[in-house]
Amino acid sequence: CAGFKHKKYVNTLCNNKKIIVTKTVGLPFESRKIDKIPILDRKDYVFIGRNSPEKNIDFMIDVFHKSDLSKHNKLILVGDKFEKYQDYDFVKIYEYVSRNSMADFLKNFKALFLFSTSEPYGLVVEEALRCNVPAIVSNRCGIVDTLLYDRYNGIVLDIEDKKESINK
Repeated sequence: CAGFKHKKYVNTLCNNKKIIVTKTVGLPFESRKIDKIPILDRKDYVFIGRNSPEKNIDFMIDVFHKSDLSKHNKLILVGDKFEKYQDYDFVKIYEYVSRNSMADFLKNFKALFLFSTSEPYGLVVEEALRCNVPAIVSNRCGIVDTLLYDRYNGIVLDIEDKKESINK
């Protein structure tokens, strides 16, 4: 299984089997060293994914805008169908980043956002962590407590509480 939440579920289906948590979904970056950029030298925050209801984009943008983060940073949206956000002055949109340049792209950000209402794992979070980029994610992401730990290498938000999410 990729994570501990998955293990718990699989255990309900076949509780007499040995279950191994791999902490990956099997798509790591190539085995080259990724240069580290000091966090104080990084700028902006990033979301990578599709614009679909479960990705909770409107909530994410509202939290970002109402927090102190938007005062000196932009929120970079990578994916398609983000046209409705193009007029926000704190949002920048990239339609595509190639798989080969993803590590070099990710390492430049202060953090990755993933505020999904439902996320079985969160491969993009794993990729960000491999690039030494913390993540700010919802408590509905399967990677929570497997590779991402609240206030250790990221922040976990209760997406049912917008005020707490803005403050956190």
